[in-house]
Amino acid sequence: MEKNSSEIMEWIVSYITDVLSVPRGSFSTEDQFIECGMDSVEITIMAGMIEEQYNIEINLADIIENQNTELLAKFIASKLAENSVDE
Repeated sequence: MEKNSSEIMEWIVSYITDVLSVPRGSFSTEDQFIECGMDSVEITIMAGMIEEQYNIEINLADIIENQNTELLAKFIASKLAENSVDE
């Protein structure tokens, strides 16, 4: 099942707003996760949720390199595209 980065970004935004109990629009998709109010524990848990949601491997270093919703969504979309080519 192929996902584009917009759909993935929407999932990440929903996840963050649910976890932090903040309204949508309270942060930009270009804000770093720390700026959104997430700490390292929440980011690590988010990595696990992403793995479950999208059936990919992702680690904390991947999230550190792709520090905001927009970059992370593009990264996940590219991993999903790579995985579909490999299958």
